[in-house]
Amino acid sequence: MIRGIFIVFSLLFCTVGFGADISKEFKNQNKEIVKLAVEAISKKLPQKVDNFTTLVKVHSKDLNLIYTFEILTGSKSIIRANKKRKSCIKLI
Repeated sequence: MIRGIFIVFSLLFCTVGFGADISKEFKNQNKEIVKLAVEAISKKLPQKVDNFTTLVKVHSKDLNLIYTFEILTGSKSIIRANKKRKSCIKLI
């Protein structure tokens, strides 16, 4: 009976320890994927998104990608954008 309990606890301990190693391995793998994504996206920058927005920088913090956009905010461009939106709304 005691031998059976010892075997169960031994298996449980091995499983918990092994799970921690797998979790750490997945986290390291995810960090590497994020790093590769930043490198790949950065090669294509700056990238125009639309008439007013340009993607200028990508970096990472932990497992998050952080995008930096440049947005044209000149008064003339805003007026043109509003006129264009109004004409699109009327068409719909």
